[in-house]
Amino acid sequence: MLTPSSGGVVQSRDQNAFLALILVQAAHSLEEYVFRLYEVFAPARFISSLVSDDTAIRGANPGGSMM
Repeated sequence: MLTPSSGGVVQSRDQNAFLALILVQAAHSLEEYVFRLYEVFAPARFISSLVSDDTAIRGANPGGSMM
């Protein structure tokens, strides 16, 4: 069970660590979206296929068709 560090008050250090965790996760999510990691990295592609049938890589070929 998790308990606050000192008598019911979460310490500033803990808050800063949690904030850093949130910011790093947000940066990572943005990186995946911008660089379309979910389309080219096999495990991410599999997870994406669980929520969408359209896993085609767009922009790889100007004609829009896969070679």
